[in-house]
Amino acid sequence: QQSVQDGPWNNPDTWGGSIPGPSNQVTIAHTVTVPAGYDAQARDIIMGSIGNGNLTVNGTLTLGDLLGFSIFMAGNTSHALTVNGTLTHSGNIDLETGTLTINSGGVMSPLPPAQANLE
Repeated sequence: QQSVQDGPWNNPDTWGGSIPGPSNQVTIAHTVTVPAGYDAQARDIIMGSIGNGNLTVNGTLTLGDLLGFSIFMAGNTSHALTVNGTLTHSGNIDLETGTLTINSGGVMSPLPPAQANLE
């Protein structure tokens, strides 16, 4: 499932009709925000393969994994994952390109890889 416009995760218009669930592979191609107080789920997230995607987690985002990956950031575009809330994942995080920022008060479990951009 791919974002079709900027917007909050919990708005069906952001996704072209339906909000992603725990079995969906999600491609972030726009600026998407998980709002505070909202619990989002996806199987895994791809950023950078299409568009200039940015994801900000202010609420809770729980990810599974596909072929060992929960988050895959690649491509020739600039993209960012910012965690102000809680991000839980069960797979690896591949940061070929883009940045991962965990701000004060943000939680990522398990801990992010050493090459992450921590502020």
